[in-house]
Amino acid sequence: MADIRRIVDLYELYGSYKKVARELSISPNTAKKYLRRLNDVQEGSVEEILPKDRKIIQPSRVLTEIVRQKIHQYLESNLEQPRKQRLTAKRIWELLIRDGHKIGYTSVKDEVVRWKRTNVPREVFILQEPRVGQRAEFDWGEVILCIRGIWSKFYLAVFVLPFSLYRFARLYPRSTRLEVIQAHIEFFHEIVAVPETIFYDRMNVVYDSKRQKMNDKFLEFSMLSGFCPCVCNPASPHEKGTDEESVGYIRRLTFGER
Repeated sequence: MADIRRIVDLYELYGSYKKVARELSISPNTAKKYLRRLNDVQEGSVEEILPKDRKIIQPSRVLTEIVRQKIHQYLESNLEQPRKQRLTAKRIWELLIRDGHKIGYTSVKDEVVRWKRTNVPREVFILQEPRVGQRAEFDWGEVILCIRGIWSKFYLAVFVLPFSLYRFARLYPRSTRLEVIQAHIEFFHEIVAVPETIFYDRMNVVYDSKRQKMNDKFLEFSMLSGFCPCVCNPASPHEKGTDEESVGYIRRLTFGER
């Protein structure tokens, strides 16, 4: 059962007949009908929407308790499977149809989302607060510039100190080891110091992915300069998120206007 007040509240929240209907398991036409009646009451063309004790009877739910339990069983068994072999919401829907249940894919997908909210552990990241001079981050960004009528690609070397959010950038025509080392030297001269550690993504100049070790030449440079190089894990931009954001910030601020 769903009362009129609930329809009104949900429509004010979502602004969509379809979303209201999905939330209450009624048809969009039903939601539209009673919202129009409400408007008529406000304009004075009718006296009331419905008698005070009147309720809207919902149609029988296709997401029955039996179907819900089956969906949960599939999802629970998923946790024991390798990630790439787990059942998707679409596959669970196909299995339910095969078993003779009449249910739409959207209903299955919504139930899968609800279950995961409370039953699947979420990845949590802890914000670090490095000491003064403890950490710096480095990254490259590409910049397209028109110089004397010719468009050319340049490389933006960006450093950031997470403690103070101090940003340093230099523009180069290439991004080889020579430019990386030159950018470091200019950065050290600018801050008149060398951070304890500098974080990088797995760029070839810094990290040899085939051998799974730091690049020998760059490691030698870091030892001579007095800092410890660290590389982030694959597909983990949050480990160096301050510099990831800084590249875009500097690029827009410096080159966004013509």
